[in-house]
Amino acid sequence: MALRTLSTAAEVSATARDVSRKRGFTSISRSSYSSSSSGSSISDEEAVDIPEVLNSRETLEFCGLSAEISSCIYDSWEQQQQIPGELGYGNDVITEAKYFVTKMAEREDAWLPEHDWRRALANMGASRRLCDAILDESFTNLRKTQSASYWVLNTIEIAWEFLEGLDKRIRKKQKEVRDLVTPSPSIQPRPAIRYQPGLLGTYQEPSILRTATVTSVPSSVEGGPCFSREAA
Repeated sequence: MALRTLSTAAEVSATARDVSRKRGFTSISRSSYSSSSSGSSISDEEAVDIPEVLNSRETLEFCGLSAEISSCIYDSWEQQQQIPGELGYGNDVITEAKYFVTKMAEREDAWLPEHDWRRALANMGASRRLCDAILDESFTNLRKTQSASYWVLNTIEIAWEFLEGLDKRIRKKQKEVRDLVTPSPSIQPRPAIRYQPGLLGTYQEPSILRTATVTSVPSSVEGGPCFSREAA
């Protein structure tokens, strides 16, 4: 399976900044992917780390899993991709991650107040940050409406959908840039316009290519909050 890279997000972002990056991640400014329709001002200094490769250990960490569990899941997934016809061959790594969480939840889950939620979440591979977000006292009543495994899977799916959406927007923007540099063969050149007095007074420069088109990480979803790393 070909690697789907997200590292070019910084290249197509007009407001991307040079910041220190963790290995396997690339940083883009929040203003480069946040919607401006909300009217909120976002500083260019604020940056978010995204995985350089969609199917990667780093993506699993971004989705809320611990580094150790992310490595185990990724290694298992990578082995499956070496053998055509193998169960799981051709799947994205997120499929393996959700399978792992589901199987671990069969051993221990939590849905009642007396259950050990933190232990159950940790056994499913949830990172400490995700555990803290799910167990935040401000979400106590909402958290009790679903099981621990539900919230972990919900977080994984929301974070993955965000990265997939970002990946599609990056590829679309790259195509737009390529089309500007290399016009389609079907486009015929127009005759040159001779200068005439008065024409320059009505000339307007072409609009600047807009790059801040990536929607923001969702802070909530229908039926509950988003516990992803950026929304927590």
